[in-house]
Amino acid sequence: MSDLMRRKLDSIKAKLPSKTQMATALSLLHMSLNVFKEVASKTPVPGLSEGVKALVIVLEVIQKAWQNADDVESFAKCIQELTATLERATGGDASLSPSMQDRIQRLSQTWIASAERLQDIGSQSRLKRLAKFEIDAQVIADVIATVTWSIRSFTVETLLAIEFALDVRYCILSGVLELTSL
Repeated sequence: MSDLMRRKLDSIKAKLPSKTQMATALSLLHMSLNVFKEVASKTPVPGLSEGVKALVIVLEVIQKAWQNADDVESFAKCIQELTATLERATGGDASLSPSMQDRIQRLSQTWIASAERLQDIGSQSRLKRLAKFEIDAQVIADVIATVTWSIRSFTVETLLAIEFALDVRYCILSGVLELTSL
């Protein structure tokens, strides 16, 4: 379970551009854009202003695609931490109730499926990521929502299981006390 998750998440991270490379590219593009803005405002060259506008659009797309890459990387780290926490908490304990094992299994499967969806984004070429930045941003938001929902669902199910177990224990204890008072 966890080895598969780690391999998928490591694969996602390996296919993303380095932060240094992307930061350098964005910085150079931003500097170029500032230079062109100054030139366009002082030079009556036809089309220059439109060219600057195009550069602004390109910069925005690159920044959004870069944000997607950052979001995928952050998500991968988060899932790794959550998986490690789950492993520490359960410790491979076979004495867990079948219902608890089922809840943990469903939670893990959701995380693995989410990592697989993001792996598709991480494996795309940079050009494809630029072209699909809006679609990828929506997929990332959907995956984060899915993981968040799986954690909430797990928590609610666990709290209900605890309540039911306490209720059963209370009923048993009440029955025992009633029998002993006879």
